[in-house]
Amino acid sequence: MTQPNNREHLMPVSNKRNGLICLLIAALLMGSWFIPITNEWWDALDDAVYFAMNGTVQWGSPWPEIWAATGDRRFDLFCGVLILSIFYARWLNGTETQWRQGVALGFYMLIVIFLVVTYQREILVVASPSPSLYLEPFYSIKDVVPWSRAKETAGSTFPSDHATFMCLITWLWWQAGGRRIGLLALVLTILFALPRMAAGAHQATDTLIGGVFSALLAAGILQLTPLNGWIQRASQWMAGGIFAFEAMIKRRFSNPDLPNEPMGQQIIRGACMGTADLIPGVSGGTMALILGIYQRLLNAIAGVNRDFVKLVSKARFSEALRHIDFLFVLPLGIGILIAIVFFSRVIPVGWLIREVPEATFGLFFGLIAASVVSLLLSLNVTRLRSWLWWVAGLAAGLFVVMLVPAQTPSSAWFIFLCGAIAATAMLLPGVSGSFVLLVLGKYAEVLEALASFNMTFILPLIAGVATGAIAFASSISWLLANYRQRTMLTVIGVLTGSLLAVWPYQHWIYEEVGGKQRLLDATPYIPQHFDGAVLSGIVMMIIGVFLYRGIEKLASKAS
Repeated sequence: MTQPNNREHLMPVSNKRNGLICLLIAALLMGSWFIPITNEWWDALDDAVYFAMNGTVQWGSPWPEIWAATGDRRFDLFCGVLILSIFYARWLNGTETQWRQGVALGFYMLIVIFLVVTYQREILVVASPSPSLYLEPFYSIKDVVPWSRAKETAGSTFPSDHATFMCLITWLWWQAGGRRIGLLALVLTILFALPRMAAGAHQATDTLIGGVFSALLAAGILQLTPLNGWIQRASQWMAGGIFAFEAMIKRRFSNPDLPNEPMGQQIIRGACMGTADLIPGVSGGTMALILGIYQRLLNAIAGVNRDFVKLVSKARFSEALRHIDFLFVLPLGIGILIAIVFFSRVIPVGWLIREVPEATFGLFFGLIAASVVSLLLSLNVTRLRSWLWWVAGLAAGLFVVMLVPAQTPSSAWFIFLCGAIAATAMLLPGVSGSFVLLVLGKYAEVLEALASFNMTFILPLIAGVATGAIAFASSISWLLANYRQRTMLTVIGVLTGSLLAVWPYQHWIYEEVGGKQRLLDATPYIPQHFDGAVLSGIVMMIIGVFLYRGIEKLASKAS
């Protein structure tokens, strides 16, 4: 196994002068909070920030909705995913050596953050209640936004764990990656602190003193003691163990005729596919095509055939797993599972669609529109007659979109059938399995079952998905091998038609069935007035386009 290089240089070498400066600034900062004269200045700043931020709640839409969404604990997990994505793009998306160094650096950062936050919770405890408990006026976000779960009160908020975490991220990223990535982390630190200030849960000093003090104290100790070297060696050892295990798995199960994809990148690709599969109108097959793994995925699924069954029946399990390209499929499945859990339990897609439909569907619309343009350009269609296939797909897509989601049975056989049909759709670039479930009246039920781990619903669904995927993979491969342009033009036409389903400005009609909201109808309209909802839809459409372009560039770089 190749060990990561430059063991002693995961982070810059220790500097006693810098360490003393960090400790001095930390002492002065914390001392200023306890000295009566300077404490009055900090109190005045806290009050000013509180009244300015909490006052935005009464300004009206979209501010209360923004603070409600970003003050929710589920948004904390979203922030964590964003931080991991940035870390991946900066330190893990490169050569194998960079990947190994990045993993070791990730362990280093996790150890430092764990030690500091643990120390803070056990030792640095100061009684500092939320300003919403004693300052007037206080504008509650929950009074304006009924679905809000934003944290508005706490018995003690100093120092803020969120602030400490982000201040540590800022310092660690600055040290390991330079000024630009450090400044990005600093901007994120400020943005992530604002929602709790607006809700009245935290003071400005929870971040400016509490978080900064803990980060400076950690920086000083690491610069002045052997702890920095110990943590780096532990990080390298942990990373080395992971890579040794990965090498053993590759030796046992890799297909010698196919290249080995880095597992980390495969998990990211799987997460992208899983996210796409949960979005009505967005195709997991399209995402696989964008990421450059579509044909190999089809071949792997089609590998579950008679030869595979023979190998299993003879207990030749290693050969059977190599036959279905197990090392390629496994990390994809892990990534898909992570995305499904995240978007069904942490930030439920169904909740986003109900509560912030313009922004949610705006993102979907931007993603799909960008994918339509990109896929059409990639085909380089020159004959006018060929466009008839796109027109046929467009007509089919519009017909499907205009179907009203039906009330359908919840029996196991029908759930199995829904899974099989949805899997067939997911494998086609441009056809959304989630939208098929929406038309069949099972989309909301699927999300609810995944969120609650309802196995009586999930098991027949998984069986249907597996059956549909295995049965249809060979057919799709044959169509793409023999009639690629016609097939792709047809499915791109279907994808174009599905844009109507995810147009962000619609009149949605719901009814309550068994305590759950069910979509009955949706009527698109063109906005006549400009407000926060319209603006959020436009902004998210633009973000969707750029997000698609970013995924496309990542795919081309990986290939």
